[in-house]
Amino acid sequence: CNLRVLFALSNNYYDSVACLNEMGAAWITKATYSMLLLPGFNFGDIKGCIDSKKIGISFGSSEEELKHRLNEFKDKLVSEHNLQTKPQIRWESHRDKFINTVREISERKKKETKESADEKSEDHLPIVGQNDVGSIPVESAFLLVYAADRDGRIMRISDIDGAPTYITITGRKIMSDLSHRESARWQEALDQLILWGWVKQCDNSNEMYELTGTGYKKADMLKEGMSIDTTKEPLEEIKEFDL
Repeated sequence: CNLRVLFALSNNYYDSVACLNEMGAAWITKATYSMLLLPGFNFGDIKGCIDSKKIGISFGSSEEELKHRLNEFKDKLVSEHNLQTKPQIRWESHRDKFINTVREISERKKKETKESADEKSEDHLPIVGQNDVGSIPVESAFLLVYAADRDGRIMRISDIDGAPTYITITGRKIMSDLSHRESARWQEALDQLILWGWVKQCDNSNEMYELTGTGYKKADMLKEGMSIDTTKEPLEEIKEFDL
């Protein structure tokens, strides 16, 4: 079969049944082939019936090597098809434009993939609104709402004698006892608020935290959405939420 097949190899290529069928057809007909490894795809990623040890054109190689391999490929096509040779400067202009275009496409695809991944990641973050307060752990909600009802501050107090860390809100008792279990429960609640950016550290001791502007907004929505009555003590009100 008097053909030269150019495999433009990538992860997408191997995900395509049609492409793999064409690869098999080229192998069966013993067609001459060349390999172009697109950005992000390496010789070690080559599978199937083509030879991963065969010299190919790789965008993962050095600039000099890439241009050299493309020059070789062009010379093979000129020889095989008896083509008229173009001025070298014209060829190099087209070659370099091709390299830049492929790289631009690759960078754009990377950016789109990253943005898509970021959007998916954001989809897993809690969305707090009037009708969607159930996605926030009750403990985190109570810390936020009761802190907003006072001076917006939350304390994380550690005892040097090895006793469990104590979480408290100004003037309000939030932990039912000083057990390690209760400490872990409320420390996790505070850590979640810090992670979401609703609470921030306000000194260097890792003990004092305060609500951010977003934290106050979320506290208002949680208070209304969950019907938290801050006129009651936290330990009394939290019994209504079947923890």
